[in-house]
Amino acid sequence: MLLEDSDRCLLTDPDTMVLNLDVILPHNNPPEISISLTPEELENGVSAKVFESIDFTVSGTDADNDGLLLRITDPGKLNQYGGNFRKPPERGT
Repeated sequence: MLLEDSDRCLLTDPDTMVLNLDVILPHNNPPEISISLTPEELENGVSAKVFESIDFTVSGTDADNDGLLLRITDPGKLNQYGGNFRKPPERGT
């Protein structure tokens, strides 16, 4: 850090100070994600007959009240199979 008086006193050499700072960020809890599929369905996958729906719920909470974002990595696949996301219930305040 260099301190200068903007030439009010006509100093040619500013003072030099070295500061070592430790930044302590607040603890951040990971989100808790849950899905309504059974462990077996998660392990082995889910199958359905043609025109039969597969319905499951994915939800998440965060102890720090951080926002959560759910997105599909390949939306074209979701559209290809007629999938959709329903609007989640309104979040309480």
